[in-house]
Amino acid sequence: MKKEFEDKKIFIAGSSGGIGFKTAELFLEEGAFVMLHGKNPSKLLEKRKKLELLFSKKVSAVAFDITSVKGRKKLVSQYKKEHGSSLDTLVISVGNGKVPKTAFIPEKEWLNVFHQNFFAIVSLVSDFMPFLKKSKGASVILVGSIAGVEYIGAPASYAAAKAALNSYSKHLSVEVAKDGIRVATVHPGNVYFPGGRWEELLKQNPKKVREHIRTNVPQNRFGSPREIAKAILFLASQNAEFITGANLIVDGGQHNSF
Repeated sequence: MKKEFEDKKIFIAGSSGGIGFKTAELFLEEGAFVMLHGKNPSKLLEKRKKLELLFSKKVSAVAFDITSVKGRKKLVSQYKKEHGSSLDTLVISVGNGKVPKTAFIPEKEWLNVFHQNFFAIVSLVSDFMPFLKKSKGASVILVGSIAGVEYIGAPASYAAAKAALNSYSKHLSVEVAKDGIRVATVHPGNVYFPGGRWEELLKQNPKKVREHIRTNVPQNRFGSPREIAKAILFLASQNAEFITGANLIVDGGQHNSF
């Protein structure tokens, strides 16, 4: 029986851990060719070797900084060298929410936060757009945050950048629909995984974090990377053929927007 993503080509920015890595694993289970990406070469190599034990020649990896033009050019060049000039699904799961919480930060800091959480993502989509246009039924799945949907007490600059990504995704979906490309954004809530931000916060103040989850998340628990990854695969699949410009919130009921 043919698998959902048999021999489809997938690039996942930010896949050396957490949501991105689990997404790569699920795509591979469905028969796809997956190129991993991360900033830390040694960590990325470790993750690649782990997946290669299960999926043999279906896995490749590239370690370049997507916040720089030079890094993105090298990344795209390496992808083309290994996988050709077409791409079926682009997943971008990058960003950094470890920033000052106050809205009153210098312009330089605002630009830095937007560079990591918005500009680099927008630029990478543009870089890969010619590849996506060469595939039939291509998709772009961006990983945002519920911080970009409503106020949850996240740092103001981070929330603003994610809100901008949300708006960009909607506008992009309209512009590329004529090319047969679908665009969607997944907005995770509190997702726990080793090495992640919530593990760090839990170690710093376990009582406060557990109270936050109990008070704000109706399901009274953290989400897992696998739960977010399953939402990403759904949006990239044929089951979502009539879905574009959508924002899928996966947060255990935490958001309050009607």
